[in-house]
Amino acid sequence: MLIGEIFALQFTSDEKAAEIEAFFSVHGNPSVGRTVKQSIERVRINAQWVKHIRVEEGFCNVLQELLSKN
Repeated sequence: MLIGEIFALQFTSDEKAAEIEAFFSVHGNPSVGRTVKQSIERVRINAQWVKHIRVEEGFCNVLQELLSKN
């Protein structure tokens, strides 16, 4: 699994995106800079998605219903 995939799957908050960004600003390697930027962007996109689904009424019920069918 690539580093970007790990970030995107594991982290879904703006705080984690900032933490990752801070870490790689100190410990980064120029050869992975673009991948890190793209991964941080994916974490922020995921964070926005999580924020939206938390406030959407009925989403949790629909999700639970779909999960129970499998």
